[in-house]
Amino acid sequence: MSSRAAVIGLDGVAWHLLEPLMAEGVMPRLAGLRERGAWGTLQSTVPTYTPPAWTSAVTGVNPGRHGIYGFYGGNAQSERQELMHAGKIKSPALWEMANAQGLRAGIYNLPLSYPPRALDGWMVSGMMTPGFGEQLTGFAHPRTLEARILSVAPGYQVDTSANWEKDYKDATLCGHALEILKQRRTVLEDLLMHDPVDIVFTVLESPDRLQHVYYRYLDPAEELYDSPQGRSMRPALAECFAAMDGIAGLLEDYAGPDGSTLVCSDHGFTAWEFSAHTNSLLEQWGYLKLKPAARAMKT
Repeated sequence: MSSRAAVIGLDGVAWHLLEPLMAEGVMPRLAGLRERGAWGTLQSTVPTYTPPAWTSAVTGVNPGRHGIYGFYGGNAQSERQELMHAGKIKSPALWEMANAQGLRAGIYNLPLSYPPRALDGWMVSGMMTPGFGEQLTGFAHPRTLEARILSVAPGYQVDTSANWEKDYKDATLCGHALEILKQRRTVLEDLLMHDPVDIVFTVLESPDRLQHVYYRYLDPAEELYDSPQGRSMRPALAECFAAMDGIAGLLEDYAGPDGSTLVCSDHGFTAWEFSAHTNSLLEQWGYLKLKPAARAMKT
């Protein structure tokens, strides 16, 4: 068996959130990787959004070259915006480079990978894939994988949906995220067992969703971290992060002792303290003048 490479993408994670979990023994596989390997803080893209950042991760170029700047695209002359998709990416990606060297690649749950491209290996698209439940279709290459995935993981979901304004009140989202993480592991185990590849690139979107909702209970610097609500919520959160750690361990084991394992994220996370309305500031500073129609809308 030739050496393998595994990439584990954890959407939105930051060391100040992971370190307490590793210290508590919640994420032993990630802690072990950090202890034995090299680690640091990555610089995200500008802008620091999921679509351009993950696209840069798999192409090696910045948004100005690959053409993805956010979830939507459009132009200043049109009010219409369209949801970005993989067909808009202008640069070659990791799996194309791997295939050119005779290596098979498996891409799993990567944001902005719909529609999945033909490649030597397999691809299961992630965030921004249209459809849900029974309407989910066209999310895998080869297409024969779709029936297999839905068979081993009935009710398969591409994304972890969350209501940032309401879900923080209880642990319901944690249960939902945990079920999806179990699906992710089941599908990965099946894919890697029945169709092994030289390079596997997997992204888990769940940390981003959980942090958007429960950040106040995950960051020790937050006032509510040690509140009764925070202490009661953390066991459910820990179970989710332990499941992510288990998937990281699965992929590390797949790469093997002679292989390479890389863990990365697209951006970090912190508390939202303020927002800046750029046009209002530019107007106040005298750099922007509103047209009559815009002034009427403002009033």
